[in-house]
This record gives sequence, structure tokens and C-alpha cells, in this order.
Amino acid sequence: MKALTLNAEWSPKPEYRLSDREKETRKIKNGFMVWKHPSLDLGNVPDPTPAPDEVILEIAAVGICGSDMHMYESGDDGYMLYPGYVTAPNILGHEFAGRGVEVG
Repeated sequence: MKALTLNAEWSPKPEYRLSDREKETRKIKNGFMVWKHPSLDLGNVPDPTPAPDEVILEIAAVGICGSDMHMYESGDDGYMLYPGYVTAPNILGHEFAGRGVEVG
């Protein structure tokens, strides 16, 4: 499937204290404190396989919102501007419409 993927360099700022969970999962509560040099890549990624409690959607339309763009934007220091919860790589576009095509 085609996806817009956010990539960024793992580079925690010295003053940011990573939690054990953040170190283990690289899912960061304050993205602007860890992810440096964000970039976007439009390309193909493997089709997902649903877990028993998941559904696969065939996406018909997707929007890229302000928070998605803040993940891509960076400040003078090279760190992303997005202050919230983020990991990289990350497929952007959480505002979507589609239909269910497979149930786990």
C-alpha cells in the first residue's frame, strides 16, 4: 500500500529525561525533545495483517492535518516542532474514511 511516512533521527536532548517506556518503545511523549531532522517519504509499505481484535480498512480518502505537519516541521535546532506523542517512522494521516475489508 502507498503511505506518507514521517522519518526522523533519534537524538534526545540532554535535558530530556526519557522514561523506561520511552526508551523501550521509542514512543515519545514530547516529540520535539527527541526527534531531529524530520523528513517525509511517499512510498510503498507492506500491507498489514490484522490481529484478532483488529479490522483492516481500505482507505478511500485521507486528510493531512496540522499536527501531522508539525511533526514534519523543524526549528532552527533541527528538532521537530510537534510537542506531543510521536514515534518514528510514523505513517501520517489519522483523519480518514474508508470501508472494512478484513477482520482479524
